[in-house]
Amino acid sequence: LQDALRLVQVASMLQVDELLPELAERVREAVATTEDLALLESTCQHLELPLAVRTVAEVIRRTNLEPAGLPEEAQVRGMIASALLTADGKVWRVVQKVIDRREAWPRLASENAAVLLDFATGVHGSIRAAPRAGFFWGSRDFLYLVCRYIRARPERFDAMVSAMFDSVYNMDPELPHEIIDAVFKELLVHDGLSFAQCEHIITKLMQRADQLEYLFHEWSGVFPTLPPSARQALAKGLLPVVGRCPHVALDFVLKELDAAPSPSGLPRKQRLPDVAVALSRPLHWLHRIRYCHRTGRINGRSRSHGDDLIWGCTCLTHVMVVIAALATMWAFGDLVATFPGLTPA
Repeated sequence: LQDALRLVQVASMLQVDELLPELAERVREAVATTEDLALLESTCQHLELPLAVRTVAEVIRRTNLEPAGLPEEAQVRGMIASALLTADGKVWRVVQKVIDRREAWPRLASENAAVLLDFATGVHGSIRAAPRAGFFWGSRDFLYLVCRYIRARPERFDAMVSAMFDSVYNMDPELPHEIIDAVFKELLVHDGLSFAQCEHIITKLMQRADQLEYLFHEWSGVFPTLPPSARQALAKGLLPVVGRCPHVALDFVLKELDAAPSPSGLPRKQRLPDVAVALSRPLHWLHRIRYCHRTGRINGRSRSHGDDLIWGCTCLTHVMVVIAALATMWAFGDLVATFPGLTPA
């Protein structure tokens, strides 16, 4: 704080006014305790500081300073390192509570992000570094905590997702499974993620082709239940590995491709080929009947009365199937979606 105030004094004496807003912000960030606020107010009283700095003092006085009871950065690091030794849910509730409480103050929130990123990038070693008999890892809980943390913090999102797939992924053979579980349970199922965020996750996931078998075995049944942004990103991301997808994943991709929007002003076309093929079948049989009736032959032999009867029944069957299909489409509104100009009675 004292260094920031000295810079303010020098800028004021030299009349470098364009630097004052930035210096005032540095002063605000440096005030973290009541002692800091008392020093700032005393300096404002004894020196002729610029208006921007005096305003900072007034704003801080009206707002709450960081409470003394919250843990410091070193304590947060020690807390997470200790929690990684256990999978006790109540232990991780304490960790979550501490992180959430510290988020209310900008300086502490910045420290939270740095601490979590350090653990995710391996600054403190592997999050599974000390195995022993009867050991229960806390790595899964840590990954869930990280995913919940970045859901509402888009400025931290890309860096933390990259850290999970680029660093945590290689810390232990079991961690890739835990990362996949965490991103599905705590990120992709969350309705608030944007398509870009979901696409970043899927891109990182698809870069790890060695885990596709686990992905499909554990999560392919969940693909259709994901929010729209996650479904679109996942269907797009699966295309480069479509040859390795099980049928349930292929069905999901086909459905998402069918649901892709059509160009503006044009009707959806996925049903038109089916309708055209269905209508062409009875017309084809009618054409064959007319041809055979005119020539009196079928497949190089004389036409018989039985042939006429069989073809007539076949043609009638196709016509009845088409009529039934059109009636069903009409009843459920699909025909209206296919042909916007029609309206059901």
